[in-house]
Order: sequence, then C-alpha cells, then structure tokens
Amino acid sequence: MNQFVIIPGTERAGTTSIFNYLSKHPGICPSIVKETRFFLDEDYPLPRRFYFSEGIEKYLSLYPNRDSDSILLDATPQYMYSANTAKKIRESLSNVKFFFMLREPISRLVSRYHLSKSIGRIEKEMGFEAWINIQIDYHMRGIQADQHYLRALDHGMYSKYLEKYFSVFSHDDLRVCQFGELLQNPRKIIEDICQFIHLDPDLIDTSTLQKKHNPSMTARHSLFNKIYYGIKDAVRNTLPKGSATYHFLASVYRSSRSVFNHIAMKEAVDITIPNDLHKQLYDIYSEEEERIGNILGIRDFKWIS
Repeated sequence: MNQFVIIPGTERAGTTSIFNYLSKHPGICPSIVKETRFFLDEDYPLPRRFYFSEGIEKYLSLYPNRDSDSILLDATPQYMYSANTAKKIRESLSNVKFFFMLREPISRLVSRYHLSKSIGRIEKEMGFEAWINIQIDYHMRGIQADQHYLRALDHGMYSKYLEKYFSVFSHDDLRVCQFGELLQNPRKIIEDICQFIHLDPDLIDTSTLQKKHNPSMTARHSLFNKIYYGIKDAVRNTLPKGSATYHFLASVYRSSRSVFNHIAMKEAVDITIPNDLHKQLYDIYSEEEERIGNILGIRDFKWIS
C-alpha cells in the first residue's frame, strides 16, 4: 500500500515550490498535475479532471508512474477549504500525511489578488481595494461567495479550516509550516518534510532550492490571459491524461511557458494598502495567531514575514 503525502493548503504560500522540490526525490511519485482536486466537494467552484464520486481508481490513475513503494504526492491547496474533504480522505486513504503551508493573511491577499488578475479572473479596471471591499461586505453579512477568487479574505482565517483536519487525523500525521520559514531557509524546510515522511533529504537536488516557483506576476493584457488560461483549463479537464494529444499539448505548454510569461506577464507591482483598510484587515485576522497557536500547541505563535 502506497503512502500518500498531501499538501492541502494554502494558496500563495509556497505549495508549488514544495511540490517541485519533493518531486525531485526518487522515492516520490508526484501526481501528473500538481493540483488533482480529486477530493474537493462536488460543488466546489473549480474545474477538475476527475471527481471523488467517480471512484478512487480515477485518483490513482493520476499517478501512472507509481511503484508499490512510491510515496504519492498531491498538492491541492483548496483541500483546506472544502468542507468534506478531510472526511473523504480519511475514508479513502489509509496511509496519509499532511503538510500545510500558511502565510501571513494580509500579504497572502495581495499575492492572491495578483494571481487572480494575471489569469483574468479580475477585470483589469478592478483595484485591490474594490476587490477586498466586496469580500469584506460578504464577510460582514456572513455570505460565502460563489466565485473562488472572491473567497480569498475568508481563506485567510486558517484556524477554522485547520481544526477540521486536526479533529479527523492524528496530530502525528499533520505538520504546519510558514511561508516565511520557506523563504528564509528552504533547505531546512525540505529536510524537515523528508524527516516527517521518512525519506533521505540528501537524495534531492538542492541546487534550485532558492528558485521561486509561481511568483506574483500581473498581466500585460488581461483579455489575452483570460483566453489563454481558459483554453489551458479546458485542455486539462477534458482530454484524457494518457492520450498522445494531451501529452503533446502539455509539452508545448511547458516549453512555451517562459516565452508566454515574457510576452504576456510582468512582475507584479507592490500594492500600498491604505491605513484604514489595513486596519480593517488586521482586525478581521487579529485572533488568528492565538487560535492557530492553540491548535498547534505553540505559545505565542507569530507570523514570520
């Protein structure tokens, strides 16, 4: 029986970097797409190739290169926020460990805004303040947005989502790390994860540990990006993963990604959040450090920038 390692959150907190680093280990078999999204609730507003209702064999088909002793790696950061995902995983996988990446909530909001804008989810004219104010209004009225990109504010309230996993799984099978720690010392984080899942960290090529994966970018032409990512999602979620057409298009995407980023993307500009809005966000998240500390059994838990 294979062991599974799942990175269930959060978005914009280094999950792509961790996935890419671990994928270099010979004992790891990564899923053929970073985010399988298989265990998400059926009504979670994101596309995916296979749904949980289609059966676990569909999930295993996303690991075509697995051996009997491979550790299977899935990095789907939305698992953290899907109401029934922890229970589904508990009922489906008997040998699984979780590694959560968290990030100081306000800086994560800025990064999430840049991402949403770069892939055409947010119109070019919508500024950060307008985007946040829509979500603050939802928050004050206790409403969950239908669109995933408008749930970013709520998704920074990590404690209520972590509690679900800590109530379902043994604490020995759960680890939490901060994005700030990854930035400061990526080698140590990879070594800690390898120790957690019983792998030799020396078998990972550490030459690229300082490389940023999935950095904050913004679109030069939002309509072009919206079309591009729409086509990418359609290919990902309709073509059979093992088909020659899929592999050809995937290879074209990988080889053209740097060219696309050079033509269509540019480095995101820092956003200065007005003092009154920053205070609102600070107040919304003010109790998160204490709540997370209580879950983890860490006194004086603080965010690391």
